[in-house]
Amino acid sequence: MHQNEIKLYPYRDQWHKAYVKETKNLERELAGYVFGMEHIGSTAVPDMSATLNIDILIGVDALAEIKEFESILTEMGYLLSNISHGPKHRLYIFDSQQGYHLHFFEARNLKETPYVKFRDALINDAKLAKEFKEYKIRLVGNYKCKPSWYAVEKSKWISGRLTGSVE
Repeated sequence: MHQNEIKLYPYRDQWHKAYVKETKNLERELAGYVFGMEHIGSTAVPDMSATLNIDILIGVDALAEIKEFESILTEMGYLLSNISHGPKHRLYIFDSQQGYHLHFFEARNLKETPYVKFRDALINDAKLAKEFKEYKIRLVGNYKCKPSWYAVEKSKWISGRLTGSVE
């Protein structure tokens, strides 16, 4: 797959296993720095098509604290991304065949974040999940769209649903 291509894959049970394995590594390496992790994104939703990236939401008191353990992330193979989902968010990416996206977010209660609320809405609302899956497939089209464009368009769709159906 080329860098400017997006490909969606049918849901795989191994995504949850990959999440569990990586969070164990992160909990060991980041002990004392973070206070919670949640599996978010399409790989966390049964029967959802997704890219091969496991999204992990990680709670911190303040994004400035990441500087204290950024060298650990670098040693683990994570790099800071220039993509941000707002002022309370930082994204670190581990790019491989099975990639990981760490979403650091300023929040004490991750269950109250839009990421977890949307994940739970997709899990609990089959109609919403079907709409999202079909929308993503239309976005990808012939797999030639840019990843940054794909992410922005998905975020717009999600934001519209969060204000109407989740909160």
